[in-house]
Parts: sequence; C-alpha cells; structure tokens
Amino acid sequence: MKSGISLVMIVKNEEHVLARCLESIKNYVDEMVIVDTGSEDRTVEIAEAFGAQTYFFEWCNDFSAARNFALSKANYNKRIVLDADEYVIEWHEKEVKAQLQENQVGVITLIDVFEKEGEIKQSKSYLSRMIPEDGHYSGAIHEQVVSKCKRVRIPIIIGHDGYLHTDKSERNLEILYKLAKAQPKDSYILYQLAHTLFVANKNEEAYNYYKKYYKISKSNEGYRCDAIVDYLYNLMALSRLEEGLAVVKREAQTYNDSPDFNFVCGHFYRELVLFDINKYISYLPYIEKSFLRCLEIGETSKYNSVVGTGSYEAAYNLAAWYEVAGQMEQAKHYYLKAAEWGYERAINRMKQL
Repeated sequence: MKSGISLVMIVKNEEHVLARCLESIKNYVDEMVIVDTGSEDRTVEIAEAFGAQTYFFEWCNDFSAARNFALSKANYNKRIVLDADEYVIEWHEKEVKAQLQENQVGVITLIDVFEKEGEIKQSKSYLSRMIPEDGHYSGAIHEQVVSKCKRVRIPIIIGHDGYLHTDKSERNLEILYKLAKAQPKDSYILYQLAHTLFVANKNEEAYNYYKKYYKISKSNEGYRCDAIVDYLYNLMALSRLEEGLAVVKREAQTYNDSPDFNFVCGHFYRELVLFDINKYISYLPYIEKSFLRCLEIGETSKYNSVVGTGSYEAAYNLAAWYEVAGQMEQAKHYYLKAAEWGYERAINRMKQL
C-alpha cells in the first residue's frame, strides 16, 4: 500500500448529509472510497462529484462485512472511517502526522449531538477510526476494530448529529436480538442491546438486558462506566431504587473519578430520598457531595462523557439543590458559575432570581 490516508465509508440514502461530510475532510485525505449499500437517492452522484471511488455492496445485516469490503478497496496504508452524518470539526494535520506511526491505530474524539428533555446536549467519546493495514472490523453491529497495533489518541475531532434527525433503533434491534440469542454471554452485545432499548424508551426490556450485562461484566471493559451510568438511569426510570443503591455502593470506589458516574449518583440520591424520606434521609448530604465531586473532577478525557457533567450541568443541579434547601447564597453562587460557562438554563434562572 502507498503511504497516505484513505477516507473509507459505507453509505445508504445519505444525500442530505454526505456533501457536508466530504467537504469537511477532502483536504486531509489522499483518496475517498465510498461503498453504497443500496441508495435510492443522489448519494452516489454526490460522492462521485467529490471525486470519490464508488463501489456497491449488497447489504447483509452485517456492518463489519460492509466495512471490511470498503477497507479492501483503499490504496493507502492509513484508512480513516467516517459515517455520512459525521464531519470534521478539527484536524491538526502536522500533529496527526507526527503522532501517528504506520503501525498504530488512531483514536479520534467524537462529539455526539443529541436531544434530551428538550435540551440539545453533547457527549464525547474516543473511537478507533484511523486504521492501519492489519486492521479490520469484527461484529455485525457496533463493530469494533481488530488490530495488533498500539492505539494512540490523535488530534482529530469529529462531529456527529445523526441522533437529532433519525431513529435507527428498530434497525439496530433486529440485528442485536439475533446476536444476543446466538451469543448470550457476550457482555458487549448485551450492553448495546440494553442501551438501544433504553434509548427507545423500552425501559422494562432494557432492564432485563442491563441486569444480564451487569452479572457478567468485567472491570477492564472500556465501556463499563458508560454501561453502569446507563443502568442507574434505567433503574431510576423504573423506580428500582433499592437495586440501584446496591449498584451505587458497589461501584462508587471504581468510578469515583468519573463526572458522569457522580452526576447520576447526585440524581439517584435525590430520587432515593424523595422516594422514602424517612427511610433514606441519611443519604440527603450525598446529593450535594455528588455534584461537588463532579466539579472537583471537571470535564474528563479518561472516560466517555456527556459534556457538562464536570462543569455547568453539575453546577446548575447543585444550585437547584441549594435553592430547594433554602440556601439562596449558595444557590446564586452556583447558578452564576453555570451561567459563566454559558449554560442557558442558569442564565435564565439568574434573571428570575
């Protein structure tokens, strides 16, 4: 293979976002390889207008099969993989070249934009996307990069806003159910199935798979903190608070350095006290402690994280707690802190106060 970077993509009916993606990356790559899996719109036409090499792959409900076919068409020894609803936010070209050797997997930062409870939020995750010659994909869905090469973080930030516009849960569930049936002891599949059900508001069914996942999960799983945080939100949604308390106690030491874990704990302790104030009144101080711990940790790069859990959202929730408790000076202090981070809800609350 020649020395350079190939953009490698699989697409289907992406005419509304593909041009944005290709425009954002065209100056950083040596070629574009785009594999279409059955588009009925102008996707292929747009790809070819950008000078991409286009190929067709018959869809078989296996993302790895499609991605590996696309990788096989690349002519350069580094292959960066994007989806059509992603786009380059930052790409520090000199630093990327300096940091990324031929026998390494490049880990990029992905910023997901999504809506929750009427607010637009962002989450930050770290994904293996710059793939060396020996790399390939495994897994029919939520596919993972397999490589013997060392993984290094590189200064590339990719945006993703697909969750704002499309719901792919039904398509994903069809594949995940089959995988879970065939591999009932695969913790990664169980987690992805639980998460997909939870996002689709199928809380009871999600709970069953979170519980199965939790029983067999291992401490060295890179996604385990995400799974525990999700599990706690799921348990709160179902008012399974005693079960949730056991999880919190068991995991508190392990994830004490995660703002997202401490953030969900703050909400959890509040729900616990409100559920039965006489029984759980001793947990009242833990609400304050949890949000303060979030601010002490700050925004993290160690774990995948929702932006704000180590800054403005933690400060806002802490302020709201102080306000309910009648500690108005403390409340104003933390509303102001959140407002200084530009958090709109805190700015509006300060105006009201």
